[in-house]
Amino acid sequence: MKNITFNSKESYLAYRSAWKAEYKQLTIEIRTLRLADRFYQRKLALSARQAATAPQSVQSSTNPKEKPPVLTGEPSSLIVLTDGEERWLAAAQTICLPALFGCNRVQRSKRATEMLAELKEAKLEAQRQYLARKAAQAG
Repeated sequence: MKNITFNSKESYLAYRSAWKAEYKQLTIEIRTLRLADRFYQRKLALSARQAATAPQSVQSSTNPKEKPPVLTGEPSSLIVLTDGEERWLAAAQTICLPALFGCNRVQRSKRATEMLAELKEAKLEAQRQYLARKAAQAG
């Protein structure tokens, strides 16, 4: 942890305000990446399923020896992504590439955990400094 010196209550409140803003942004990114990863996996499964159920003439022109994968379930019951889910994907793609959604989410989660520990230590340090100033003024 950084050695933080709080000269006054206002300096601690300013630190806490900056901490809250950073933590809020971090949690928004974590949530976005978590949902986008889920939607991206669903989109991949959907496109694979649609490709496998495409007419045989289209598939045979690309590679005649390759057999289509065997699918279970009714293809007509496929769920397409909603506009909201597509927006989550677009927002997450501004953060990183789709293949890295999970990795980036884990990194941000670790940073969030570190920030919580840092805040706990900063609170203790602020309290210690406050009590030291109070004792110096009294004594």
